[in-house]
Amino acid sequence: MSLVGENFRDGSLPDHARMSPRVSSDGTLASIQISVSDFDRHKATGVLCNKQPPSLYLACHMWDRVFYDQLNDSQQIEWEREDPDQTLSFEVEVESLTDDLNEYYIPNGSVSSDWVDETLEYLCVVETADKLTDTQYRVDFRNLREKRREYKDVVVRGGEFSDLAMLFAGWHCENEVELDRDDLHELTEPSNPTGDTDTTDYTQPTIGEY
Repeated sequence: MSLVGENFRDGSLPDHARMSPRVSSDGTLASIQISVSDFDRHKATGVLCNKQPPSLYLACHMWDRVFYDQLNDSQQIEWEREDPDQTLSFEVEVESLTDDLNEYYIPNGSVSSDWVDETLEYLCVVETADKLTDTQYRVDFRNLREKRREYKDVVVRGGEFSDLAMLFAGWHCENEVELDRDDLHELTEPSNPTGDTDTTDYTQPTIGEY
């Protein structure tokens, strides 16, 4: 360790392990070459960095990677039918969803509950979720494959969720532009409904198909 403004000392190390001859002001101030491949593992598993992501990014991640696991067994069977007209609703609590993200979906995650809350509010404006209370939301989960396909040929060099991001961003912008302030604000206000949890047993009408 060195004091601020001083070069660190590594004279006790073998010559091949010393950094000061290259990176200190007494040395050549050469760069250290690190292969991009050294970061592959972190890029593949590190969904987030230590900075809040755009709500659109986290919304896409949760929609494609997390929300299916929030469905009950009956709803998951119905989801496998890939019916674009079928909406499956479930409730999530902000703190609980945040804990799940950090424990099961994002290795060593540091997702903040504020990020999750803002992301769910974003989905409220997209009109794929409803805010029930200050900490609880109902998500209206449905298969968007056909709608996402419209953007497959449009997105150039896009990432994994580019088509979904284009779809959500379009819906969000439409409401931001077309709705007046009061109606837009109403989308993110708690509605306090009762008895809206989806308890339908979807397995009965389709049980013969599985």
